[in-house]
Amino acid sequence: MKSTEQYLTEYLSYIISERGHSINTANAYKVDIEQFLQTASARQSIDPGMLSEEMVLRWILIMQSNGLSPSSICRKLAALNSFSKYLMVNGTRRDDFMEGISSPRRPRSLPHVLSMSKMKRLLNGRAAQAATIRDRAVCELLYATGMRVSELCTLKIGDVDLEDRTVHCWGKGGKERMVPIANSTCDIIRSYLTLRKELPTSSIIHGKRAHIRLDRKQFTKAEAASSFLFPNRKGEQISRTQIRNIVIQAAAKAALPDHVSPHMLRHSFATHLLTNGADLRVIQEMLGHSQVSTTEIYTHVSQVRLKEVYRSTHPRATRKLQ
Repeated sequence: MKSTEQYLTEYLSYIISERGHSINTANAYKVDIEQFLQTASARQSIDPGMLSEEMVLRWILIMQSNGLSPSSICRKLAALNSFSKYLMVNGTRRDDFMEGISSPRRPRSLPHVLSMSKMKRLLNGRAAQAATIRDRAVCELLYATGMRVSELCTLKIGDVDLEDRTVHCWGKGGKERMVPIANSTCDIIRSYLTLRKELPTSSIIHGKRAHIRLDRKQFTKAEAASSFLFPNRKGEQISRTQIRNIVIQAAAKAALPDHVSPHMLRHSFATHLLTNGADLRVIQEMLGHSQVSTTEIYTHVSQVRLKEVYRSTHPRATRKLQ
């Protein structure tokens, strides 16, 4: 009989090919399930029929004693629950060893967002003037569309329609969605693509909104020929770490908090839309959320901001709102 590790390999292939999960999701599930198997079997191979509720409970206690947050534990248990269901579907087990497991209560934490004024500093201020045109285009597009970093990394030039001012994003499970973008964002992307194709040398160009410095280094031929919108120097798909570093550097130049991340630009995108009157269902569609309940978190962010503004500006706000 095959070992649990062999079934795990087949399961990962199954969720990619049959369930439409991304490779990143499969890799995350692999790490979580392997951690459980190592705990359950003392690092030895184990038969899938031997997996039990007691093993899972012991794993939860170990994770809690190691200081893992309820959110992290819930994520790992979700991966294990999916694997347990797979073992039943393919006939390996008749019972679900995760059936009696309840996940710890996940605290509802509000996403961190940048205010509109700070977002303006990041995109239009000195930080934008000092940035390379590629880096500026990256920050502009992240905020203009609210797309995930993984979606930006895989974005192709053909996914951006500068005439129609739309971007086709490919989200989780290969789901496609269309997000509109502003003229100003199109202008930055158009300038970036033109300069990338022409392999320019470092210099300064003057735009309507700010001075934009071209790339510190000449674009490579591989970059110029790449089908990716933001390739690396070899013309291959840029990494999430590179995108994260671009945003962190831009935030540092704008004297913004150290914890600014690409995902914070996504949160800011949604919150600013909601604050300015956008419909929640429209925001859900643009973010690519399958459930509107996921998008509803931004209504709480707006309410928190509303209370802060009231307390700081109303002359009779002597007590905190409940």
